[in-house]
Amino acid sequence: MLSRLIKILIVLAALLVGLWLVSRYMPKKNEAGVDQPILSETAENTGKIWFIASACELFRNEYGVYPSSLALLESKKLIKPEDKLDTFGNDIIIKDVSKTGFSVASSGKDGKPGTDDDVVISCSSKNGKLSINTVQSSKGQLDTGKLLVPVKDGK
Repeated sequence: MLSRLIKILIVLAALLVGLWLVSRYMPKKNEAGVDQPILSETAENTGKIWFIASACELFRNEYGVYPSSLALLESKKLIKPEDKLDTFGNDIIIKDVSKTGFSVASSGKDGKPGTDDDVVISCSSKNGKLSINTVQSSKGQLDTGKLLVPVKDGK
């Protein structure tokens, strides 16, 4: 009897947490009655930069080198023309390309490189692991993080 009561309480707690999560992430209406975006512009922009970084890694796996431009990724059908612009309509760039790594950057909402709203993702492959360092200095909206992913040697 007690174990059944505990199971019921666990199910109720899970339902309450689920309802809370749904209510927290449902689109909210602003004063004009228009749905607010679920993701902030900064989060959406970071997602676009991650997408380009992933395409660069796919390019390297296929051709053995990192791409030096977005045009190369587009020519190999890894990205679409609209993927070359960030959320704010500015050019996304690939920079610091070497045999072992690259960076993908967006100049952020203000369109000026080197300011607090820039998003830069730097990737390097050493000792058979892909090291991904994310850097966004957008007033603390995303902390610097590091992810290590095993990759094949020689590619």
